[in-house]
Amino acid sequence: MKPRGGVSRGSKFIDLEGSIKVRSYVYLGTQEDSVANSGGFVGIMLQESFLGRSPVTLGRFVDHIEHVMKIGGEDLPALGSDYDGMITPPLSLPTPLAYPRIVDEMLKRKFSETAIRKFLGGNVLRVIEAVRG
Repeated sequence: MKPRGGVSRGSKFIDLEGSIKVRSYVYLGTQEDSVANSGGFVGIMLQESFLGRSPVTLGRFVDHIEHVMKIGGEDLPALGSDYDGMITPPLSLPTPLAYPRIVDEMLKRKFSETAIRKFLGGNVLRVIEAVRG
């Protein structure tokens, strides 16, 4: 699926995202729709409190990827890990050394290799390249 709005200097991105209804918050897809329409990306952050009730499983994290993909296709989700010491990552994904486990779970769920590459960095690079010109 191509970005709905094409990529331009005005492309948007969200990098602090827990996208599924968590706790009692109501999920509204308007931000994600806006980003999808701009040709941008949504970075899914590994902050446990953004991803649902503790303990957050690897499966729950991949649920978020699937949810964002349902909104805007494989060009929308991106890894927004934020492993900078300012987050509390899920126990199941404590460091970047867990990335292969994310890929394994995505493959089990029949994500295409292209979708996985886009999630792991391709979508971010696409937007950066388009905005830089």
